[in-house]
Amino acid sequence: MISQLFLKSFNYPALPLIFVFVYTICCSTTFLAICNKRKSLKIKKQKVVKKKSASNSKKKQKTTYYVDGARAIGMLRECEKRCEVTIEKARHNYVRVMDKAYEDARREIAEFKKKREEQHQKYIIRLQKEELDYAAILENKNRAKLREIDKMVTKNRDNVIDDIMKVVLKIQPLMHYNVPDLRKAKQIKSSSTQLIPKQPSQNFSEKNQQRAKILPIVKKITYKEPSISSESSTSSSTSSSTSSELSIREQNKSRQKSQKENNRKKQNNISKRKNK
Repeated sequence: MISQLFLKSFNYPALPLIFVFVYTICCSTTFLAICNKRKSLKIKKQKVVKKKSASNSKKKQKTTYYVDGARAIGMLRECEKRCEVTIEKARHNYVRVMDKAYEDARREIAEFKKKREEQHQKYIIRLQKEELDYAAILENKNRAKLREIDKMVTKNRDNVIDDIMKVVLKIQPLMHYNVPDLRKAKQIKSSSTQLIPKQPSQNFSEKNQQRAKILPIVKKITYKEPSISSESSTSSSTSSSTSSELSIREQNKSRQKSQKENNRKKQNNISKRKNK
């Protein structure tokens, strides 16, 4: 192929110039490539040298460090001593702070206990006052109820006595002794108690005499058989007086009833006339 091209180049005079141009270009490129490689090798060698110098400087620093080791050990010991001193100071400060905190906490606890005890005592006093007030209220209520009951009893006492005396008068003829009036018996008892003077210095004989005076009155009240004729006479007189009183009361009641019936009849007659 090259020979054929070379033979044909004689027919064309410009071809050899082209080949020469191409050849020069190829040679120049190869020459430039070789130069660049050499430059790169030189740069690498210089870097290696620098590294060696750096390693040598490090060795020198190590030697200087080993030379100053004694000083460093002394500095470390001084630092340890200072650290121990600071640690001891910190311990003392911590202990003081904890003691103060413990004392403050103990004071707060004591104050809280005192306040709680005071509140408890106040609560107990309040409960006692409430109990006393409640007891007083109950006493007042009970007293009011008793007063009402006494009023009712006093209102109905006369009616009860009248009913009892009616029953007694019905039973009296069947009994062998006379029954005294309850009211007069009470009056006799009250008069006997008023007649007896209250003397702190009395002899035993005077007391016996007073008892002998009171015994017949007590026998009348207890409804026992009279042992003396005088007692029977007094009982008969009292029974007659009670019967007369009862008869008067019955007459008054019958009159009142008759008046009420007459009034009702009149009202009925008036109402009938109005309706007519």
